[in-house]
Amino acid sequence: MKNLSTCFRNTVFFFILLVVSLPTFAAETVKFEDEIKQSLIAPFDAALTANGELIVLDSGSKVIIFDGNSQEQITFSLNNTNNTVPTVPAALAAPVVMPRAIALAPQGRLVLADPANSRIQVFNLSGELQHQFGAPGTLPGQFKTLSSLDVDTFGFVYATDQDNKRLQIFSPNGIFMKMIPLGGAPVDVAVDYRGNIYVLIPEISKIEKFSSDGKKIADITCRMNNKDELAKATRIQVDPWGNIYLTQSLLERVVKSDANGQVLIAFGSEGNGRGQFRGISGIVADESGRVYVNDSGNGRVQILKVNGPAKPILSKIRFAPLFVDFETTLEAEDAISDIFSLPGRGLFTISDKKAHVLVSKGEVSAIGSEGSGAGQFANPTAVYVTLDGRIYVADTANHRVQIFNVDGSLGYQFGKFGNKSGQFNMPQGIAVNGKGIIFVADTLNNRIQMFNQDGIYLNVIGRERAGSTGKGDSCQNLNLPKAIAIDSKDQLYVLDADMTQVKVFDENGDCLKTIGQKGSGQGQFNKSVDLTLDQNDNLYVADAVDNRVQIFDPNGRFLVAFGSVGVGDGYFKQISAIAATEGRIYVADYQSDKIQVFKYSPDGLIGKTERLHTTKTAPPPPGKQNNEVFKFNMARKSAYIEATNEFAENLGFSQGYLRRFVRVESVESLNDGHVKVTISIPKYIPKEIVPVDGVGSQ
Repeated sequence: MKNLSTCFRNTVFFFILLVVSLPTFAAETVKFEDEIKQSLIAPFDAALTANGELIVLDSGSKVIIFDGNSQEQITFSLNNTNNTVPTVPAALAAPVVMPRAIALAPQGRLVLADPANSRIQVFNLSGELQHQFGAPGTLPGQFKTLSSLDVDTFGFVYATDQDNKRLQIFSPNGIFMKMIPLGGAPVDVAVDYRGNIYVLIPEISKIEKFSSDGKKIADITCRMNNKDELAKATRIQVDPWGNIYLTQSLLERVVKSDANGQVLIAFGSEGNGRGQFRGISGIVADESGRVYVNDSGNGRVQILKVNGPAKPILSKIRFAPLFVDFETTLEAEDAISDIFSLPGRGLFTISDKKAHVLVSKGEVSAIGSEGSGAGQFANPTAVYVTLDGRIYVADTANHRVQIFNVDGSLGYQFGKFGNKSGQFNMPQGIAVNGKGIIFVADTLNNRIQMFNQDGIYLNVIGRERAGSTGKGDSCQNLNLPKAIAIDSKDQLYVLDADMTQVKVFDENGDCLKTIGQKGSGQGQFNKSVDLTLDQNDNLYVADAVDNRVQIFDPNGRFLVAFGSVGVGDGYFKQISAIAATEGRIYVADYQSDKIQVFKYSPDGLIGKTERLHTTKTAPPPPGKQNNEVFKFNMARKSAYIEATNEFAENLGFSQGYLRRFVRVESVESLNDGHVKVTISIPKYIPKEIVPVDGVGSQ
């Protein structure tokens, strides 16, 4: 008898192997070990803890946790709204309706797919609802049919959005991160120890495989004895060795293949005996070779031991990709038009309806009031604070700039309505560079004006030149410039709202490059409303139509996006302002009285433990120079150089090579004028290659 048993990738050619006079599955065996029936009615799905405890999602939205000896330990209902913790409003904690999938995240969090409510809920193992995310719809972070989910070793959530034909990826706290379009309607997803993602799509008879960063690796098709094994598959699981398990509910069968598609064994039939099933609904595998099969119609979980040739367990992925996650919510005013965060000085917010600046540093204090007099505002839209504590405000409807001292008293003001030099028409952005030069986005005059520290006009950027079409079709021209920011090289970033681009200018006002274009894809903008830079010159752009924030590296390369339309953590009605510093991102919603705070981890979840830190303090330069901004920048530079030199000397790297890896963690201005700088470098840096002429790498 000749048997043919292969699964193969459609992108790779395989030789056809004819195996003569051997049993089809000679290398694999399956053995019944036990069954769990205690208190179970119709188990839908299961998950395993690191201690070998089995968590079963049962009929009636009930969760039962069994110990390693299959004894019932904890039982709770997911519909008990009294279990809701204070962070989740009772109004949002609607009853769970027929949940179909669960997964266990790190720190003992149970992640549940609730398709009827188009949401994902997260519980602790006492049954308390911690948080939830998702909504009905087709926008990012929303679901049309939430069919299943899985969680990786870091806690990232992977959810199959069946009718939208896509996979959505969320941070451990439920912030929308990425969407992967698929070739068909997915029914299930599994993630292996290495972070590879397997999406089961029966309608096209494929498993689409992706790397941990969402890049397509392969399409896997599966046939045995010339029969398609994927068309009738209902669930997928990847065991610790990277083998793939498929369940087939109509056939009441389990199929096991290796990661490359070779079928290893298939077993099961309809009935109520050992290895028989009625309504097989899910499967999970442990590191001992056991598989736990949810036998829903028989009201039990069967434990089977599947043995095969010895091979090593997959090594677990050590580093999560860069990500953004929700951290907390701050109380605020509504109609926030700008935010500015300054370490050591606090958080500054401005509301164009309230007409004052709120300073939050322990206690909250207000600067200004509504009106047109000195120290008053009319629809202010931008605030900027230098490290010497001076507060610069774009007093938009009064067509002027006002500067306040560190104690909140008015220092001076300049500007009035008009289109001549030194005049403004609805200015909506302000920033100060390292030399104390003030840049003002003169929005309706389509230009950026430059002033010295006394408010004396110096120059202009972006004025449309003679012969221009007026459409701003060159890099140099501006149309409705709004938010602006300045990086560590004193380069000016301008949000050119009408062109839906960010334009970068040098100190002389020459346009260096543009970032972005119209659209909703990565690196594209629909209605950009604000931008900011962090201390490492990463660029953050907030979009009010897509209600998301996109992050770019100092070279303008897209890194990551987060946020979507809706209610809850990481969801917004109308993004209006953004600030970023020291790994924290502050995002305001114009229609909300809260600021959401997110944590940005460019090195991934465990990156911080893999970096070395040092802190240095430097005094301001001697002399009678009265430009406080200049003094601060000189002191900051001295502290940075001293800190970098310390690392270079201790580790034996040249300074030029080491600077490639340096990240500024924080910068703080002290009361005596000194500046404190903390930097970090990776714990492991590639060996520096020194050319034969003895000059270190640069």
